[in-house]
Amino acid sequence: MYSIISTTSKQVLVWAIMFTLVLSVFPTVIADEDADEWFWDIEGEVYDEDGDGSDDTIDIGYDPDTTCDCNINITVYVDIYDENGYVEYIYDYHTIYDEEGDWFSQDWTPDNSGTFDFYVSLYDEWDNFEDSWNMTGVELEPMSGSSDETINVDNRVGDYHGDGINNDMGMFAFIKDDPVEGVEVNVEYFNGVIWTFYTNGTTDDYGEFVVENATNGEYRWIAEYDDADLEEETLSYTEVDTAMNLSHMFAVDDWDDAGDYDDFLGLIL
Repeated sequence: MYSIISTTSKQVLVWAIMFTLVLSVFPTVIADEDADEWFWDIEGEVYDEDGDGSDDTIDIGYDPDTTCDCNINITVYVDIYDENGYVEYIYDYHTIYDEEGDWFSQDWTPDNSGTFDFYVSLYDEWDNFEDSWNMTGVELEPMSGSSDETINVDNRVGDYHGDGINNDMGMFAFIKDDPVEGVEVNVEYFNGVIWTFYTNGTTDDYGEFVVENATNGEYRWIAEYDDADLEEETLSYTEVDTAMNLSHMFAVDDWDDAGDYDDFLGLIL
């Protein structure tokens, strides 16, 4: 009996030592609801994004900090008002650590001209209010709809999955160099007599919609966003010819480095 008790006691001691070692290896600091969060730095800037001579966009940038030596999830809301009252709000989620230097931003453009007030609030992951800031009396105009802010959908026929055959059609939706998710592309195929439905789909978070292994022939397609045809959008045509096995692309970009996105390129590869 004595030997059994002694063995059990030794096992308990060993487990206690191992548990202590585990605690010493893994950090024990966890998110603390009592920790304070605040804007160490925050500022707002207005600018003329579409280049028509009028400020149309506000960008609010901020560096939030916390007293916790740990990761804290926060939410930053921006409530927007104009002369007639509440307009809408925007928000974003962030993860911060202690007083490390971070920089986040949110931007906004109005649908109508006006003078706007922006009220920024910071909440921790338990929805506790932590800090606030505001910028008022900001005059903004809506975008003019120039090519700089239009969703451009580029098209390329090529080999997208590495089989050596240029029979994959790619549609790429961008505003400037920023991809646009959720653009719906409807593709039709000409069967020699009439145009018939071929396929459809939406662009992913990279702004891409790819149709692989398309049949030889002529295609036309149209792009929509939020259930409406893109502004000034017309039917676009492309062709797949595996006999010639040529790749081609058509794209709108700032090819002349003039700071605007109104240059069209057609290229056969």
